[in-house]
Amino acid sequence: MTQQDSKQGVIKSKVFIRGVMTARTGLHIGGNSVGMAIGGADSVIVRNPVNNRPYVPGSSLRGKMRSLMERVRGEEGHGPEGGFSWNGQESLAGKDPSTLLGKLFGTAAETEGTPTRLIVRDAHLTPESEQELLNAPNADMPMTEVKTEVWIDAAIWSDVARDPGNLVDDRYTHIRGPLGMKPDNARHLPRDFVLWQEEERPRLALNRNDNRALKGLLFHFSRIHYHPDGGLWFLASFADPSAKRSFEAALDWLGDSGIGADRSNGNGFFQASALAKVPVQEAQEGRPAISLSLVNPSEQDRSSAFLEDAAYDLVRRGGWISGSSRRKPALRMFAEGSRFCTPLRGRVIELCRHPRDGRPIWRDGRGLFAAG
Repeated sequence: MTQQDSKQGVIKSKVFIRGVMTARTGLHIGGNSVGMAIGGADSVIVRNPVNNRPYVPGSSLRGKMRSLMERVRGEEGHGPEGGFSWNGQESLAGKDPSTLLGKLFGTAAETEGTPTRLIVRDAHLTPESEQELLNAPNADMPMTEVKTEVWIDAAIWSDVARDPGNLVDDRYTHIRGPLGMKPDNARHLPRDFVLWQEEERPRLALNRNDNRALKGLLFHFSRIHYHPDGGLWFLASFADPSAKRSFEAALDWLGDSGIGADRSNGNGFFQASALAKVPVQEAQEGRPAISLSLVNPSEQDRSSAFLEDAAYDLVRRGGWISGSSRRKPALRMFAEGSRFCTPLRGRVIELCRHPRDGRPIWRDGRGLFAAG
């Protein structure tokens, strides 16, 4: 959890709560079945697509926690703790950012509310539980049991009647091969090696009164799982060497906070480590260079003939202003992979002011280049 100043949005501290969750009964958290195998389970559980281990998503834990806490307190507006909101037909998540629940779980952007203070990570198997399930003699599927009920969905029956080919198991069409790897190296990998795998899960909103799904609010959410020995790398360049220490501290903080979408449900967490060898050659002034970042030319860049024999693409960057329902002004930038006759310095552009406190909103268009 994060303590924040309600006016300035200043992070004062982070509190980490860790523990072990013990299942006292059978546990089923539904996943997304890409294909249907004859004799297979109709309602599968969610698994890590890289190692096939079952886990409890942070979104399931956080969503259930919020739903129960709001149902116990009733409709918001009757006290400082908050509750669920009512639109005249259905009960939805609370929208009052001044309540305790609103501050803890956050509110929708259109309400000009506060961001969430609670982040819930995925719950993975402990090594002891993993080994016990691997050695379980009565598991019907990997590390799980299958409960059999004699029924068949009419929609599935009619679908198969129209085309028996619908029963073909096509799960492996969604497996991604080794990316960014030389063919000679890839040939030595095991046939079932997966560098990264995309997981897609259905998500929906629940009525706070009866826990039924709200019509029209079903959507699918995707995320990427990397091989334990794989991942992403990046380069950072410092005009002022003394800034490196602050950068490393900010990177550690960012890893705890997460990047990308759905961070409050535990996504985007990472750990960064230094590379033993930088895999690219640094660009030299006056020599061809390839951009590794988005670039917006500075006045000094535009006074030179940097577009001579250039090969580039232009992209449009916008996005939302954090903590508000307003969008940033769009800006054209040279895309990553653009090639110029010399590396560009680029610039940092002030786009606008934050609608709440007036602080400047920046877009970093400084260039990072490799020898081209």
